[in-house]
Amino acid sequence: MGMKVIKFDIWGDYGHFKKFYTTSSPITFSVPPVTAIYGIIGAVLGMDKNEYGEKIYSEGLRIAVGIKKSIKKIRMGLNMIETKKAKPFYNNIIERTQVKVEFLKDPYFTIWAIGSNEILKDIEFFLSSHKSIYTVYLGISECIANFGNFTIGDIEEKISENFVEVKSVVPFSYITNDRSIDFSYEGGR
Repeated sequence: MGMKVIKFDIWGDYGHFKKFYTTSSPITFSVPPVTAIYGIIGAVLGMDKNEYGEKIYSEGLRIAVGIKKSIKKIRMGLNMIETKKAKPFYNNIIERTQVKVEFLKDPYFTIWAIGSNEILKDIEFFLSSHKSIYTVYLGISECIANFGNFTIGDIEEKISENFVEVKSVVPFSYITNDRSIDFSYEGGR
């Protein structure tokens, strides 16, 4: 029996998906983690930033991420300022430091979402008209994103003894057999 899936692309000039175990990581993940995708969907739907993760997770939304363009990374120096001591009007900023931060350059991903009919209908409503409640970005607010190429369709589970083409990122721990994996890549940019 098939399930409904929503597919859309997201891209931008830059992206930065900080490592979750730090407060301000200068290193980025190469693909958006599931929490970032939840944030993107939460922004599209207008969900509160403190609630979208739990709401989307409770709806049973499952996510897959595909890479549309080769992963390129660059490093840029960002000027950081100490704002806690400069209040109330930030006119007393004295402490500054420059940090080299890694960014994705021209990131372009495909997102697939499978879930309950209710949340899929909400996502479909906004994506099909290229609208969002909040600004969509790739990791941090300085990396504004665009989205498009929206489609909705059916999928079904496929089990095969032969090689199966996979167009999304898969954690290596999910590969259950010890047969070799063909990592060849045909086509693309």
